[in-house]
Amino acid sequence: MGNDTLLIGEISTIDAGNDGRLVITDRIGNQAILFGGNGAYIAHLDARRCNPEVRFFITGAKIRPDSQVLVLGTSPWGFLFDGNGRCKSVMSIDFSATGHNNLVLDGANKMIGLYHTGTGQVLRFMDGLGQRVGEVKFPRSPAPGVDFRWVGGGLAKTKKHIYSATLSSALTQLDLEGRLVRKFEFRNPWFRQIKQDIPDPFDSDIPRLDRHLTRIVMPIADLGYRCLMIWEI
Repeated sequence: MGNDTLLIGEISTIDAGNDGRLVITDRIGNQAILFGGNGAYIAHLDARRCNPEVRFFITGAKIRPDSQVLVLGTSPWGFLFDGNGRCKSVMSIDFSATGHNNLVLDGANKMIGLYHTGTGQVLRFMDGLGQRVGEVKFPRSPAPGVDFRWVGGGLAKTKKHIYSATLSSALTQLDLEGRLVRKFEFRNPWFRQIKQDIPDPFDSDIPRLDRHLTRIVMPIADLGYRCLMIWEI
């Protein structure tokens, strides 16, 4: 397959390696494609080469310093490819993919991921295959429901610090162990702080909400079934 035969629905994410190679993901076409620094096509990074039976939906891809490529997605969360697009291994069963912008490849055999949970953000330190080696839990968000469903943010690392974006307007600076150093606030006249949360999936009120929805949905479903029976008669 050459450049003139590529069909790309959208460029969902893009990452560049130290050697100039590029990897893009296309969530519409459910594909990850590796290119050389000059734009020449190298390979499709197809999870079916690793496991022909897997149903894998791509969410992002990162190029490691050793030129290997980590393709992120739904369970089993990720596959590792070599620099020529050949499958090397599946990620550790301990690994769960986070957002493309919330994962930092810290050298060839280390990763740092920022995860949103219903009980607060978690900064996770991992080896090259995603095996957990350490974790730092941040305080619970004032809007846990929004935080849990938030797809924004980002994570970056320098030689001295780790930076993460928060649900508010703050940028958090951490040391290399994940301890808070300080926060930077960027507020403008149009900024509005979140004052009302959306339902928290970990809230004890959710089962009660489900019961209320069931009382509404089930009669509607039953009515539809009865109408279908009448139509068939």
